[in-house]
Amino acid sequence: MNLENSPHLVVPDPTVFDMLYGRKPADLGAFLTDESMTRLSNKTAEYWIDLLKSTFSSPRVVVKAYPSEELDQYIDNTEIQRVEKQVDQV
Repeated sequence: MNLENSPHLVVPDPTVFDMLYGRKPADLGAFLTDESMTRLSNKTAEYWIDLLKSTFSSPRVVVKAYPSEELDQYIDNTEIQRVEKQVDQV
């Protein structure tokens, strides 16, 4: 399992287990005993620096948007009408 390609498979389970069953901060380490975590802890600092550089050095675009209240109201009304029509047909 590769943290870079599948972080959703490596990180969430141990953190959820820690939230549910952990009694002290050190308990998280007990849940991170997976083979991939052992391999990651053996990586050098240069590996992590290169990973950060490759992740954050490529060009990025940030899109800021504000929701339209009119469109939100229209979508709500349309959905309500759709559901009512569907209920009437049943």
